[in-house]
Amino acid sequence: MSALPRDWRSRIADSPNGVPVRPRLLVSVRNVEEATAAIAGGCDWLDIKEPAHGPLGRPDSSVAVAIQDWLGDSPALPCSAAIGEMVELLHGRTADRADARKIASRLAVVKTGLAGCADRPEWEAELEGLVGELPMELIAVTYADHEAAGAPQLAATIKAASRAGCLGVLVDTWDKRGSKLLDCLSIDELGHFRRQAHAAGLMFSVAGRLDLPAIQSLVRCGCDVIGVRSAACRSGDRNSAISTEAVAELAALLDAAAGTPLTAG
Repeated sequence: MSALPRDWRSRIADSPNGVPVRPRLLVSVRNVEEATAAIAGGCDWLDIKEPAHGPLGRPDSSVAVAIQDWLGDSPALPCSAAIGEMVELLHGRTADRADARKIASRLAVVKTGLAGCADRPEWEAELEGLVGELPMELIAVTYADHEAAGAPQLAATIKAASRAGCLGVLVDTWDKRGSKLLDCLSIDELGHFRRQAHAAGLMFSVAGRLDLPAIQSLVRCGCDVIGVRSAACRSGDRNSAISTEAVAELAALLDAAAGTPLTAG
């Protein structure tokens, strides 16, 4: 099982001069070849998902198991997997839940999305129940374009994730052809939510069609993890293959930007 990323708890306190710790670079991969390229480029965290299955698409279990077998039982960096939207997981086919469990069986961290939960009065209780059911840590994912996804707003997600005992929250984008993360939320707003998440004991992660300027700006909001797919692919196309060179450029950008002051407010 991949090591829990528990050192983030020692990273979230801002230094006296307000300089943030470098965020982890998470790269979403769809097969062993992409995992190889991402690691060679210097990523800090591997995430297994299938972009053709949606914004938080669950990968085929055979692919996820192949990547886990390739990494071995003690990988050098954290590895997580997307297991799809919570509503589909809990209320869809029994086979889907079994497949998600198979994917997650050797992982320390999984992600589930909250699309379709905004109009479900019981979603917070369902999230708490899912955390209690799963033997691994859970990251709750909501969407900056939450109205399009029918998902709870980020403030509500932070509160619910803290009560449920989640490891953290991720704010992503639902429509991968529409708005980017920073079209929906400003750096100042993300910095505000980061402080709320940290005060609640949660890891705070961001993703959502991030390009190089956006990633450089996001370092200033003090997030713990920056997740990418498109920016790590050839030609910036999330459906093409991961590029070692693109990942290396992203890692270097984070290294260079980590000395900039945190966003105030």
